[in-house]
Amino acid sequence: MQGVLRIFIGFSVIAGLLLFIYVINTPKEVKTSFAKKFPMVTDVYWERESIDEWEAEFSIQNIEYSANFLDDGIWVETEHKIAFHEITLVAKNALTKEFSNYKVELVELLETLNISAYEIQISKDSKSIEVLISLEGLLLSNLKE
Repeated sequence: MQGVLRIFIGFSVIAGLLLFIYVINTPKEVKTSFAKKFPMVTDVYWERESIDEWEAEFSIQNIEYSANFLDDGIWVETEHKIAFHEITLVAKNALTKEFSNYKVELVELLETLNISAYEIQISKDSKSIEVLISLEGLLLSNLKE
C-alpha cells in the first residue's frame, strides 16, 4: 500500500512540475508582441488559453484587460469590461429589439484584427446567452451558455 502511495505522490509531483513549466514558460515572441502592443503595461499575468494560445491579464488605468496571442506572437484579441451606457446607441437598439425581455449581466468590448464588437451576456429566467453585436449594431452571433 505504501508503495502505491509513493508512486501516486511521485506522479503527482512530476505532473504538477510539468504543468507549472507548461504554464509559466510564455514564449519570447508572445512577450515581445505584448510589449509592442501594450508598452505602458508592466504587470502581466500569463496563462495558457489553449495548446497554441496565451492569455495576458493586466490593468490599464484600473480597468481589467485580457489579450490573447498565438505561440508565434500573433495578436488574436483584446477585451475589457465596459458599462452598458458606454455602448453605441445603434448597438443598444439592436440588443433591445432582439432581446427586449433580457437583463444585461456583463458587457465587454472585444477587439480583433478584423472587428470591434460588444460581447454582451444577457439572461432571462434561468437562460443565459452571450451576444456579439458590432459597434454598428449588427447582431453577429448569440451563443447559449
